[in-house]
Amino acid sequence: MTNDGVEIHPLPLPKLYLRPLKVHKPQSYEDLVQKIQQLEQMNQKLQKDLEAIQQKHEAEVIMLRVDFEESQTQLREMINQLGNHILEIGANVNPAAQEIKLFSPPRKRHPRSSPAHKR
Repeated sequence: MTNDGVEIHPLPLPKLYLRPLKVHKPQSYEDLVQKIQQLEQMNQKLQKDLEAIQQKHEAEVIMLRVDFEESQTQLREMINQLGNHILEIGANVNPAAQEIKLFSPPRKRHPRSSPAHKR
């Protein structure tokens, strides 16, 4: 963005300025060791947090499974009660007929034919 450096003019491009490369000074050994220790401490903290999150997740999954199994057993009991109730009603309505009719033909709407309509 600045015009410091050597100006060159490549034909299809606007002006460019060449600058000398700035070399960063190497950090001291003690600084690097200190940064490595900080990173190791951060890594250990993150691992502990991850383990806590995993344990919490596993506990939630176990509770969901227990709730699901309880709801399944309740649903089975309700279905059994409903089936028993239906069988009792069927036996009380017509005790002589023990067969269950799977198919019965549809009833006609008018048992007798109606007279022709006049227009």
